[in-house]
Amino acid sequence: MSGRAAVILAAVVGASPAAVRAAGPGQKGVSLTLWNENVNLTQLAASLADAAADGVDHVGVNVWWFQADIHATTIAPDFTRYSAGDASVAAVIDAVHDAGMAVMLKPLVDLSADPGHWRGQIVGGPTWFDGPGGYGDFIGHFADMAEAGGAEVFCVGTELTATAGQEADWRGLIADVRGRYSGELTYAANQGGSSVTAATIGWWDALDYFGIDAYYPLTGLADPTPAELAAAWAGRADQIGAWRDAIAPDKPVLFTEVGYRSWDGTNRAPYSCAEKGDANVDEAEQADCYEALFGEVWEVADWLEGVYWWNWEVDPSPTWEADNWYPLQGKPAEDVLAKYYAPHPGDANRDAAVDVLDLARLANNFGATGATWRDADFNGDGVVDVLDLAAIANNFGYDGRGGAGGRGTQVPEPALPGLLLSGAGGLLRRRSRQRARPRKSGRSMFFA
Repeated sequence: MSGRAAVILAAVVGASPAAVRAAGPGQKGVSLTLWNENVNLTQLAASLADAAADGVDHVGVNVWWFQADIHATTIAPDFTRYSAGDASVAAVIDAVHDAGMAVMLKPLVDLSADPGHWRGQIVGGPTWFDGPGGYGDFIGHFADMAEAGGAEVFCVGTELTATAGQEADWRGLIADVRGRYSGELTYAANQGGSSVTAATIGWWDALDYFGIDAYYPLTGLADPTPAELAAAWAGRADQIGAWRDAIAPDKPVLFTEVGYRSWDGTNRAPYSCAEKGDANVDEAEQADCYEALFGEVWEVADWLEGVYWWNWEVDPSPTWEADNWYPLQGKPAEDVLAKYYAPHPGDANRDAAVDVLDLARLANNFGATGATWRDADFNGDGVVDVLDLAAIANNFGYDGRGGAGGRGTQVPEPALPGLLLSGAGGLLRRRSRQRARPRKSGRSMFFA
């Protein structure tokens, strides 16, 4: 290693690991659910601090109003159910911003007196869109709140499948929102089935993002392996990418919701509300489903702009709905999320450790351009170089696999970073010589 390179590395090794970031989609989100008229701001502060520590940088703020049945044309809050008050919504937006994260405000409609139907079957129509107290007034109200609070993204609708073909009404509503709100817009299309998105949506061009609530069935198997789950998401990612490219190849996609219950069978029907409670708890399957999406979509899909995981609770230690429901806090799924949203510098293969496997990956990709975290580009500049080597050296020996939440730390001996850099320098010089004159040996260049 040259003296100049050693000086550069010595300076960088002393830098804070917080300065090293993972490249990836721009919205590392969770879906925060507001179930009460008033929000406990003390709980919220702790919950948002946990999210930020996991690497979350966008929070979807979900709030509900109600209409009586699928034919009703007026929508209003119902504080006997799970509507949040306007003051609470405004306070939550401010709290998310104060915690250093961006907001997607996502108002939803549910039914208060129609247990046989759900929002996807709401009939809609001109009066529903434009009449007094109708959907237009509902969305306009929250668009005004999004503008006043500085929300970065606003969702104009969620899973209103039966209305999606009423294109003129939707275009009129979106134009009205554009007149009220200066941020970016999306719509959350329901995907609880096998198709990519509702074929009747012809107004995606009026929005900034495709939005998909991505509750796709995966394998259909009772006890799938991680490899089978990964293959299922890889196939789905190809389908979504082809669909997007055919409609608007420059428009990015948000998974405005996606989630899995900690329940045996969640991969078969991620949208299922069956057996709420303590039946058939399976936190491992939930975590495996998270891993499959992260590995096969987050890591590779150039069309993906972000993911909002369903769901994150105001209570930092949620206990309601027992253990087989969606909240990921305190479960292995949270460790998976943190591994991808806030991976430890130097952990190229995302196994929650910084070791020789990561150094080997860096050596094999040294000098590569257009690189990502999995190639060992830890500072997100697209190049694998001495700065990334410094990140490994500074964190060599970290092992979070046995710590609380999978985020423990093993601090290396003080002399280890220098020794590692010195040895790695020789390895990289050897790699350079190998490029000029290929070796005939069949041995691995890393251990040669």
